[in-house]
Amino acid sequence: MIIFILRRYNDIDHMVPVIYKTAMNKDVPIAALCIEPTYDIASDSRLKFLREKCGVRVDYIYRFYQPSLLHKLVSRMICVSGKNLFTKIYLRFFQKWVYDGIAKPFFFNRRWTEAFYRNKGVTIAVFDYAKLHQSIIGVLMKAARACNVRTIAIPHGLKIWSSESINGDSDNTIKGFHELLPFDHFILSNNLSKDIYYYEGKGMPAEKMRVIGSARYCPEWNRMCREIYPEYRQQRTKNGKKLKVVYFEGGDRFVRSNDMIIRTLKSINNLEFVDMVVQPRTRSGSLSFNEMRGSMNINSAVPAYSLCRWADVVIVGITSVFMEAFCQGKTVIFPKYLHTRPTIFEERKVGWVIDSYDELENALRILRGNPRYRPYSEEDMESFFTEIVEGGVRKRDVLSGYKDFILSLNRRYPEEKKIEYASV
Repeated sequence: MIIFILRRYNDIDHMVPVIYKTAMNKDVPIAALCIEPTYDIASDSRLKFLREKCGVRVDYIYRFYQPSLLHKLVSRMICVSGKNLFTKIYLRFFQKWVYDGIAKPFFFNRRWTEAFYRNKGVTIAVFDYAKLHQSIIGVLMKAARACNVRTIAIPHGLKIWSSESINGDSDNTIKGFHELLPFDHFILSNNLSKDIYYYEGKGMPAEKMRVIGSARYCPEWNRMCREIYPEYRQQRTKNGKKLKVVYFEGGDRFVRSNDMIIRTLKSINNLEFVDMVVQPRTRSGSLSFNEMRGSMNINSAVPAYSLCRWADVVIVGITSVFMEAFCQGKTVIFPKYLHTRPTIFEERKVGWVIDSYDELENALRILRGNPRYRPYSEEDMESFFTEIVEGGVRKRDVLSGYKDFILSLNRRYPEEKKIEYASV
């Protein structure tokens, strides 16, 4: 069996395309298992697609293997999501204590994990770039080594730093880098990412790394997205001629000033010809939008794909969502003046790089008259797409690359290891 370990938010965006493609091979059973017990896997449209269209078993890992009645009881206690009052109270005051203090150390520990691998005949475990200290990643990795389960890490985003900024760094740019080293195989979207993780031999061993491309943004998956993601309709818009703008908050490293970002968003929102939606980053950040919620459309629930499809213009922070907008043919604006570090937008001459708020407002006024205007060329965009999404190989079949690599490891797996073991 091949298992895919899911976490939440945008990590799932990058994992689901690989699961979808791998599921086309019916010779090997696969399962998508969520390790975040409070994530609502039932209502996630991406996971619903895997269940209903691809026939993939999607479940919490804690429910997937329950060797005793107590395991069933504890998994029921921790796998909770919802918005009713009782659930909210439980999640706020008790969930963390039950999960960290009881479930993980006494029930879903290394002994349980090894028995799970052996009982289910797991041969390969596929993760995103999860770190050992997160959730139960540590015990999953240690048990995999003990049970001879191959581990693969696949990317959960795109790096947007320029080669100049990477080469000029005296330290590795990836936080908690050492926690990624135990993976047997480390897949990368492109050679720019490879340079970051390898960093002249100070990081990931070259023999572990393989460039395949970006699963989330490849053409095959883009065609599937319309089937998965709902269309976004902005109810607040009364004037259909307004310029539809989406701002995606990015990571808060190398942000010049959070106050500058807030002032910029307020100024854009006050433009009479703009209809704007702001999406905070899916993980917690230092930027708070609470003060703007009454006067601005702050929306965390709508998928990035749907917002990009709705928008005329996409303004991005340090986030790989920029590629979603590029793939949909939308004009992408990067407000360089809000950040402190060079990016691939300047280096590869793609995206509308802005040096001041006045320049940003002028750009929006230009786009109001011609939403299709771009100060960058189609040729540069094609070259950029090949390098960043297709891993440097034009028209590469990215998803088949992932599927074939995973299945090749499964075929090489020793047959004598594929046996059933007793439960704990």
